[in-house]
Amino acid sequence: MSEREYLAALFLMALAPKKKSPKVLALTIWLFDRWEKLSTVRKAFYRWLIARAAVLTVHSKSYLGLVQSMFSEADVRLTYFGISADSFPLAQPIAENRTGKLRIFSAGNDQSRDWGTLFEALGGDERFEVVVAIRGIEAKQVRRFSNFTVLDPANIAGFRASYSWADFTVIPMKPNRYSGITVALEATASGSTLICSDTGGVPTYLSHDEAIFVPPGDPVALRNAALAVGAGPRGHVDWAKVPADVLEIISELLEAAASLGWSTDTLTKEVLKAHERTQQGTPAGRFAAFANHLMNAAETRTAQAA
Repeated sequence: MSEREYLAALFLMALAPKKKSPKVLALTIWLFDRWEKLSTVRKAFYRWLIARAAVLTVHSKSYLGLVQSMFSEADVRLTYFGISADSFPLAQPIAENRTGKLRIFSAGNDQSRDWGTLFEALGGDERFEVVVAIRGIEAKQVRRFSNFTVLDPANIAGFRASYSWADFTVIPMKPNRYSGITVALEATASGSTLICSDTGGVPTYLSHDEAIFVPPGDPVALRNAALAVGAGPRGHVDWAKVPADVLEIISELLEAAASLGWSTDTLTKEVLKAHERTQQGTPAGRFAAFANHLMNAAETRTAQAA
């Protein structure tokens, strides 16, 4: 049971103590992420209750050390979160030499989601076609962007279809210790490449070789990562393994090429040519060759235009 349930259960057990009370396994998801905002009285009350739990569990490594330091005498354990394999059966990434707008899916309904950064990074940019599964005021804000569409979060079939439809999934987050795990696992199981804010619970489950992480609250880094990842064959899993410095170089080249007036289709065709010709050697060597090829293509087209 998570915070609301285990705090209620521990309180009722404290009101009516028994010689043999049931042991409570207390899973903390969000409570300690908001701890500093609580009053002194509420903190003391929660500490008194939590000390009665038999085992404290967390889903995120970033939480583990924090809870251990706060409750040094407690049995604190990391328990990994999972998703239903029936709802999200494992699927292999599919590489497609498809041109046109980059298709992006983003979902989430907790307070840590940073929709403002996603809107600033991709909103109104016709290079991207974005589907977001959100509710409330954020959904109303989406209507001002012609390239955004809102999906009802309750539509599970729509969720599955969106992961398959998208070139990649984006998880934008404000700094936190717990969030993003569900969407990250669903996207990974669906074979979708993942771009994620470098915070929350996702780094516990996916390494920097398995997902692309960008600084929280940085719309430019998010947009550049989307352009760089989308430059290769759509859904190509190797893009999740691009070294950070090489990814930055490629994203800068893509921005420069776009500033020359290349259409999305022209830019994508050049990128695909570069990708096809640079598939031998180490990952770092391949992407360095890719960047070099793209730079040469930009110089050639610039000369032709002159």
